[in-house]
Amino acid sequence: GAVSLKGHTANVRKELLESSFLLSSSRYEGFGLALLEAAAAGVPIVSYDCPCGPSEIVEDGKNGFLVPPGNVSALADACLRMTDASRPALGAAALETARRFTMDRILPQWDALLRELLFRGSPQ
Repeated sequence: GAVSLKGHTANVRKELLESSFLLSSSRYEGFGLALLEAAAAGVPIVSYDCPCGPSEIVEDGKNGFLVPPGNVSALADACLRMTDASRPALGAAALETARRFTMDRILPQWDALLRELLFRGSPQ
């Protein structure tokens, strides 16, 4: 019946592990690091489908819910859809999603991109 805003924490993972889901009402994200941290803790996500981020991490109905940006009613409805029955499956899928972003998978992609850009700029 109420929401409690507890303020700053030094241990985000601990708080995430004690959470039912992560709610993100951002209007813009460069990259949804908070969303990825939640996924890595096995916490499902409810988020606005704002530009640059959430849709790269959240698969609507699989590991959380995406709703149109600014649609407060849809955001509230998605929170209500986080029933006790669906949360474990959504959380397990979120954990799988986070594995796509591990250092072992991302660093080779960065390396390949930087090498391509380096060689593209050098004289033939």
